[in-house]
Amino acid sequence: MSVHIAVYRGAEIEFLYKREPGRLKHGGNKVILAGEVASLSPDAIHVYEGPLTAVKRSLFDWASGAEVDFTVGNFHAT
Repeated sequence: MSVHIAVYRGAEIEFLYKREPGRLKHGGNKVILAGEVASLSPDAIHVYEGPLTAVKRSLFDWASGAEVDFTVGNFHAT
């Protein structure tokens, strides 16, 4: 499954790594600005280190499209 990261406001710095046998190698950085979308390949590793629940966020049910509040419980349920 591919991953798409959209930035609503502000910016996000992506620290990019490449897989090498037995390790990860830094492959550069990319700044994603508000209104931009970064697409990652299915084998990418994405780690978000920000405060996930400190900002109001939404999740969407895959089947119905219904919006639900972003909570850790709802995240694991979808």
